[in-house]
Amino acid sequence: MESKQILKSDILDIIFENRNKDYGAYDIRKRYRDRVNKSLLIAISILVLVLVMPDIIKWLSKKTEAPKPVVKEVSVNELAPPPPLQKTPPPPEIPKPPPPEKIVFTPPKVVKEKVLDSMPSMKVIEQKPQVAAVASQGSNLSYTPPPPTIVDKPKVEEIYTTYDEPPVPPGGADGYKKFLEEHIHFPQQAVDAGASGTVYVSIVVSKDGSLSDVHVEKDNVHYGCGDEAVRVIKTMPPWKPGKMNGVAVKVRYVIPVKFTLH
Repeated sequence: MESKQILKSDILDIIFENRNKDYGAYDIRKRYRDRVNKSLLIAISILVLVLVMPDIIKWLSKKTEAPKPVVKEVSVNELAPPPPLQKTPPPPEIPKPPPPEKIVFTPPKVVKEKVLDSMPSMKVIEQKPQVAAVASQGSNLSYTPPPPTIVDKPKVEEIYTTYDEPPVPPGGADGYKKFLEEHIHFPQQAVDAGASGTVYVSIVVSKDGSLSDVHVEKDNVHYGCGDEAVRVIKTMPPWKPGKMNGVAVKVRYVIPVKFTLH
């Protein structure tokens, strides 16, 4: 580049001489000042708008204020005077009550003779009355109250959860298993769901071996298996009762009932 052209040309033209100006860097640097000026102008405009915004809002709110309602004067007609009050007759006079009778107090008279007092003394009143053994004069009958009857409370038989000898079903463990296999009907809901597991049933074995208070303690199967287990256990014959210190006692016992699909 010649010296005259160097003085007249821009610094970018000198830097990008004999280079590709269409690449983009030349154009970015060429328009840099214009972009800075535009950005500065936009920023100043936004700042001014923010500062002026409260005044603009006040000005707009004044315009949108609802007009004050017009108060109209309404003339009220004067009411006619009320009718004259009618004179009511005075109430009848209440007759005065008769004057109370005069009570004449007679002064006590002093008498020389002594007057016997018929009122008993306090010592006689405080004494406890004695009940005569004879009911009435002229009769030899006497009354002796019967002794009070003492009613004993019914004793509640204790239910043991610990024992020396546990209750035994008829036929032992094999007889218990055989009884369940013969009498249990697998619920259809459990069959459809493919459920299987164990239901734990709580029972009370009395001294005579009879079963009572049969209920489900824990149901791991559901689908009606708990109710079926309770039904079958209630139909079992009497068990051999449990023993404590060699004596048959009432025992609470938990037994398992297994439901298995084959």
